[in-house]
Amino acid sequence: MMEHSFDAYIKSDTSLAPQPAQITSSNDALNPKNRFKILCFGDSLTEGYTQWGSVMAPYSTEMRRVLVEKLGIGKEADGKYGEGWGLEVETEGVSGEEVREMRGRMERVCSSPSNTAHPPHLIIFLGGTNDLGRGRRPIDIFNDILGVISTPLSKGSRILLLTIPECAAKNAGLNFRRNELNDMLKNYAQEINEDVYVFDLYEKIKYHDMSEEDRNEYWDDGLHLTAAGYKMMGKMVAKRVTEFVCLKEGEVSFRRPGENDCEAIEKVKGQQEAEALKGGE
Repeated sequence: MMEHSFDAYIKSDTSLAPQPAQITSSNDALNPKNRFKILCFGDSLTEGYTQWGSVMAPYSTEMRRVLVEKLGIGKEADGKYGEGWGLEVETEGVSGEEVREMRGRMERVCSSPSNTAHPPHLIIFLGGTNDLGRGRRPIDIFNDILGVISTPLSKGSRILLLTIPECAAKNAGLNFRRNELNDMLKNYAQEINEDVYVFDLYEKIKYHDMSEEDRNEYWDDGLHLTAAGYKMMGKMVAKRVTEFVCLKEGEVSFRRPGENDCEAIEKVKGQQEAEALKGGE
């Protein structure tokens, strides 16, 4: 594959100019007893931009399929935590958008009638590729990300941050800034805010570590993925979600590192409730 500079992508890639928001949603069952609601939010890598914008293949499509299967959503399966549940996935991606432009859009999405009545349980956020490509400082991008996710956090949603993947361009300065920003995201989720989780997408789909055959299958233009690449990404994100989400007895629960399963969450909740009752005596 011919190598290009990142600046060349900026000039030639129409996805780096802001495009109208692509909003899609999928529901698994009509009027389910319980519903698990996810919002996938970000730029072109959330929108599923591929083939120079002639096709949109968002990762959320495959993520939803895998979650339905793994969580037993919409199925009558003994022992499945998702029994009797429905899944709603909304995809909100704008190609070319920088993180500093996303806060107002996030506020609008969160204030829609459906999200006001029932806020998403989980927001999956991926942004920063365009900011890095335009030379912004990692700390400024990071602070903007905190601003974007502050709105859903204030409404009780949990956040899953995806680290920023690499691209075909080989640039020491770009690589350094991307790594610095990704380290900030991981540290924030792992050490600072217990309502924020992280998935290291950067480590999972490294362009330069792939064989040429895999690059041709999963990477489109060196910056975006192919439909197969987004499908692979969706499987990975779904797997990460199943590691910390539990659906049981009408509640969506989230486990932290050290809590091995949903039973562990129920045990902790039971202890907390007992302590609360004891304190009220």
